[in-house]
Amino acid sequence: MSETFNFKRFWTFFRYDLKQMWRRNAKPAIFIGGSGLILLILWSFFSLICFFTWTTPPLGARIACLFVAYTILGLYMAKSYGFLTDRKKGSDYLMIPASTLEKFISLMIIVLIIIPFLFFAVYYIVDALICLAFPTSGMTLFCATGEAIDGISMANLNMHESMIPYHISIFGIFLFFSISAIYSLLFYTLCGMVFKRFKILWGLLISFVTGTIMSSVLSAVVGQLDYTNYIERGPNVLDNFFFGWEIIMVAAILAITAFIYIRLNKIQH
Repeated sequence: MSETFNFKRFWTFFRYDLKQMWRRNAKPAIFIGGSGLILLILWSFFSLICFFTWTTPPLGARIACLFVAYTILGLYMAKSYGFLTDRKKGSDYLMIPASTLEKFISLMIIVLIIIPFLFFAVYYIVDALICLAFPTSGMTLFCATGEAIDGISMANLNMHESMIPYHISIFGIFLFFSISAIYSLLFYTLCGMVFKRFKILWGLLISFVTGTIMSSVLSAVVGQLDYTNYIERGPNVLDNFFFGWEIIMVAAILAITAFIYIRLNKIQH
């Protein structure tokens, strides 16, 4: 039996890891995923108190709540594997008969696939049920997502007919948000595995410092650009900007992924 990776051993550990993750994080996960219902309660309550009428949150408020909820989920990832820094729980985890690679793969599947999938599934389903119960809420997020895709396709068609040399890529937009989401999940997961106390606070502090540095660098670069004929070259400049940003973020994700593996391999109590 291979000491590095054995599928049967990995599958046994993965099921165990998933069950433990659910036991530790089920309630916060349901709370975050069901934040649309919390928004409905708060929105309706303040509507009754302030305007003496019953209203439900419109589509814009529910979309904003989705981004806020996902941001909170990213911060909470500092708690997901944060138990590794605990002497007893961390030692128990390290003593489980599975290789570092198997534990690493299990962690990545749970953090990058299972948790985001469950979050969006719960949030979208709760949103659909709210819209079904209260039709005044407007269209569901399922419909809004479909209409957004159709709108982008129509915009591309109009630009093509108008001979505008630009194309809005649905894949590019999806890639942009996916890279941002992956970075957030992995970054705070690593913070939880590194810092023993104030895991989320340390993560926020590091994010602030790195964000300030990156903003300064980007501002300096943008300030040196030649804006002659910007209207004609604007789309290309924008594309190059986002492409460069994505390259930087992918490099950061790969570095964080490597640090997570090293932390799993080197952590001691």
